[in-house]
Amino acid sequence: VDPRIGVIWAPVADLRLRATYGQSFHAPGLNQLLGLESISPINLTLAGAQVLTLSRQGGNISLQPETADSWTAGVDYRPHWSPGLHLSLTWFDTDYKNRISRPVNENLDGALEDPRFVAFVQRISPATNAADLALIRDLLARPNATAGAGLNPAASYVAIVDLRNVNTGELHVRGLDLQLDQTLPAFGGSLSLRANATRLLTYDQRLTPTASASDLLGLVTFPAKLRGRFAADWTRGRLGAGVAVNYLSSFHTPLGARISGQTTVDLQLRAKASEGRFEGATVSLSVRNLFDKAPPFYDNPFGDAYDCGKAIFIGRFITIQLTKSW
Repeated sequence: VDPRIGVIWAPVADLRLRATYGQSFHAPGLNQLLGLESISPINLTLAGAQVLTLSRQGGNISLQPETADSWTAGVDYRPHWSPGLHLSLTWFDTDYKNRISRPVNENLDGALEDPRFVAFVQRISPATNAADLALIRDLLARPNATAGAGLNPAASYVAIVDLRNVNTGELHVRGLDLQLDQTLPAFGGSLSLRANATRLLTYDQRLTPTASASDLLGLVTFPAKLRGRFAADWTRGRLGAGVAVNYLSSFHTPLGARISGQTTVDLQLRAKASEGRFEGATVSLSVRNLFDKAPPFYDNPFGDAYDCGKAIFIGRFITIQLTKSW
């Protein structure tokens, strides 16, 4: 049972103040719970040398749901002197706990020496400890051990690393959402203006409960500080047209190198038949990324030349759509 409570107060007719508090959960997926476990060897770094380690990967039946506590506070303004105007500002704060992740993958090569991963690394010495030797032999004899695991002597392993999904770590997100809507007559028709923007103020992550918080805001592969979209849509009778500008702020690499932001433009043209055999039909031409703006270059270690988690990487994309209603 996850409660949620909210309050709305309208001190005057044009103004509404609101606030909410709620709890939520996210259950683990079936693959995270029941995915086929595998035991395989990997080489990790210890004291400047490569050492043989046995890794456990796959599902984890012990996973529990992720949980979160969320707060919001906001204001809505609809002035009576401008009926088509609506301004909304919302502050939000969400604290995630027991996040499902594989924290050791954040620094896999240095996992044996990273103090954050002590709970997921079992140091062993099968060459001198009979219990450790028996443990390794038991793991290597299991049917889910890969063929490569048995190619090395049991006494050659120095650690067991848990790379499965586990409940660990926290994430704290805080920011502001702004929305502005305005509808007014223009050029013999109706013009709708809309602006949406999200400014993140905090994006702090703890890989484990004992680890220090890391500020990931504006870092590659993580959310940018500012995203926004401004759109204008005009309608007159059977004709319509819209244009939108999408904005992404700049971000940076872990070493501090700046990656440029991105601004793209979308366009749409519409025509609707009002009579005859085509009554109720609408044809629209949409162009995404009108000026074929390339994503900002980022020397991604995975081989992509951009940050696929943030940037718009699809070039100019044209769509023609025909709809019929009756």
